[in-house]
Amino acid sequence: MQIIYTADNAIEAHVITHMLEQAGIHAIINGEFLQSAAGELPAAGNIKISVPNDDVHKARELIDEWDKHSLNPEPYEKHKSQTPKENGHSFKTVILAFITGLFLSSLYFYVPVNNEGDDYNRDGILDTMFYYTAHGILKKVTIDVNFDEKIDRIEYSDPSGFIEHAKEDTNYDGYFDTLSKYENGNISKTTVDYNKDKRADRTYIYDKNGQLRTMYYHHEKTENIIKISDFENARLISSRLDENNDEIMDVKYTYDIYENILSKIELK
Repeated sequence: MQIIYTADNAIEAHVITHMLEQAGIHAIINGEFLQSAAGELPAAGNIKISVPNDDVHKARELIDEWDKHSLNPEPYEKHKSQTPKENGHSFKTVILAFITGLFLSSLYFYVPVNNEGDDYNRDGILDTMFYYTAHGILKKVTIDVNFDEKIDRIEYSDPSGFIEHAKEDTNYDGYFDTLSKYENGNISKTTVDYNKDKRADRTYIYDKNGQLRTMYYHHEKTENIIKISDFENARLISSRLDENNDEIMDVKYTYDIYENILSKIELK
């Protein structure tokens, strides 16, 4: 995986990630968390988008093309990440200004708001709806990410107003294929069911800062773990494989900074 974009906030990261997923590029958001329940945004540069190495060029082209059709006056070159170590400043369009200003403040402040929701694309239809308890604490948020008048993401909050878990329809086919859990507002675990069989195809485990730590690949029929990939700073560092589906890892690969194989170790 390689970091290709640095976002100002989680909502901006989701907008870009969904656009990439629509084009068949699997994208991962790293560092998706808020630092407090009082509306404080993450420090700049914490939220990054990573894609497989083979998709880096295509992903950057898609973001560049999408940016050309936005209202952003700044060039995309200022925002994209050339290497995993570079930190850019993500763009701000009118849509993302609405998302950041209205959605995040409503989502993490403990007071009720006058708005029932937000209309990001100004078509007269609310794309995000906020649901509060009688005491004004946010209980649930529903989001129409691709503006087709169907809910694509639902976020549920705990009694303190922190996001607790969420479900998402990443390919907009009406099936919520992705489930995520959060701890103190920080994403901790995500499971994905691509083939709609109610069983996990992949499981993502994150550290306390929302950075991807481990990815588990499950067998399509048995749901056994057939591959475990470990990450450090959004970079793949090693993988263990169960080649014969006997629930025992048979081989381990390690990788360099370009995710080329450094070594292969037989574990049996």
